[in-house]
Amino acid sequence: MRVSVLFRPWMAFFALVATLSISSFQGQAQDPTWASVRRATSTTNSRSQGQSIAVAPDGSRFFYGTFEGSFTFGRTTLTTGIFTFNSYLGKLNADGSLAWLRQYENSLPWALAVDATGNLYVGGNFNGTISFGSLTLTAPGGLRGFVVKLTPQGEGLWGKVEEAPQADRGNCFLNHLTTDAAGNVYASGGFTGAIRFGGEAANQLVTSRVAYDIFLCKFSPSGSVLWARKAGGTDNDFSNDLAADASGNTYLTGSFTGSATFGAVTLNAANATDQDLYVAKVDPQGSFVWAQRAGTANSDAGETIAVDAAGVVAVGGFINSRLVGVSFQGVAYLACYGADGSPLWSREITPSVSGLYSVKDVAYDGRGGLYAIGNYQGALTLDGTTLPSASKESAFVARYNGRGTVRWAGAATFTGTLPDGTCTFECIATDASGNAYLLGEGPGTISFGSLNSAGEIDGNITTFEAKLNSGGVLTAARTPGASLTLTAYPNPASERATLVLPPGGGELTITDGLGRRVRTQVLPAVAGAVELGLGGLVPGLYHLRARLGNGQTAATQLLVR
Repeated sequence: MRVSVLFRPWMAFFALVATLSISSFQGQAQDPTWASVRRATSTTNSRSQGQSIAVAPDGSRFFYGTFEGSFTFGRTTLTTGIFTFNSYLGKLNADGSLAWLRQYENSLPWALAVDATGNLYVGGNFNGTISFGSLTLTAPGGLRGFVVKLTPQGEGLWGKVEEAPQADRGNCFLNHLTTDAAGNVYASGGFTGAIRFGGEAANQLVTSRVAYDIFLCKFSPSGSVLWARKAGGTDNDFSNDLAADASGNTYLTGSFTGSATFGAVTLNAANATDQDLYVAKVDPQGSFVWAQRAGTANSDAGETIAVDAAGVVAVGGFINSRLVGVSFQGVAYLACYGADGSPLWSREITPSVSGLYSVKDVAYDGRGGLYAIGNYQGALTLDGTTLPSASKESAFVARYNGRGTVRWAGAATFTGTLPDGTCTFECIATDASGNAYLLGEGPGTISFGSLNSAGEIDGNITTFEAKLNSGGVLTAARTPGASLTLTAYPNPASERATLVLPPGGGELTITDGLGRRVRTQVLPAVAGAVELGLGGLVPGLYHLRARLGNGQTAATQLLVR
């Protein structure tokens, strides 16, 4: 990077000021705190389970799960027969009050995603018919995959049903959705035979009827199918989660057996008979960019994936799953990859009591932190933080920094004597301010740190939504994947900040903690200080990336108060 002689001393001074400011703020960074817990109630012989949560830009949350018997959340009660499971879909306002709650039959677990304007996307599988307001979908010939777009009030805008010809189709399990900054929606899952969304033969994917392959489909905001892609090999291969960045790149994780092909990349498992974990990147046009494998000689799988504004990918799942005696045991696993697919770090989470453990979900908080959730039994210590000892299987949540160090950890535990005393976090999502929302379930009274949530007297398993207030900004680590450091001061800032730029011009892009592009600015060709207006930005951590005229990029993080 060339810098004019005039600005070199000032750049050194400004860099020092920014470093001192960030270090001071880092030292005072507060830990996340449990803010609230909202709990479903039920009648005798009823139970419910939370399965998916998505946060809208205004802080409202959509949540989904299943229930048996009765399910009451807020002042709304849903009912079904004993031993009959139905699905529920609801919305909580930003203050946690219930906006609406609805009941659905003939459906399997769903995935949720929200776009930048607060519309909700729902995907999964169903039999027969299913209605979202005035929009009714029909599944011809048995179980079918679907994607539907809903207004924030839950009214249907459009829907797509997997509709390969009956003679060609096998099984299709659509299990995950995500959206990009432009409002496109992506769906992934596994299939046998043939699948097709949208009716166009060009978008039909075909594989064997014996083994599952991976599929990924891209839909426009209006529901048009833009492209469909598949990956895999001759054995069973699955997509367990996907994520998208602001530019429309998508990231997949799951498992493959034997060998699997992702575009031009072929991965080979460590053991031909056991599955390995994979992570892959796909560009906005549907071409695979890179793919990586991880695992052991036993079974391994990726179950969750997230990407931050710098393109760093976090993957959670399990490794070394094998049969020990009469039960399976496995190790919870968390790893990060750079924007180019290079491995950055990995961690194994090992409670004192052996079991089949996994990192079930991950989420970046936009403040330099990465949340991971899972289950444990016995004692668990994470980088010096010891969680409450649990005689029953309990749930943990940990916040990592960019170097893979746990900066805070908490738990949800049940300490009663019920035979089924398991507490579980199923999923986690964050808002633009870095607050985290966890959906799960458990019996009786559950402790979230010093916050207790009373449940059913007879021990029914019921759904809960717990909120964590945001933790302090973690900015000690250099922004991963950036080739040059962009200097911004003051940091933190309020109404405006100043950037110190090299010569050559270019364009500055500002994205929020969820990876949404919020502002762009043309940069002058002359090196020097440029004022950056921050008016209208909500408080939080923002990512600044400058694409310079010489093709290089420079990046930093800026805390807006």
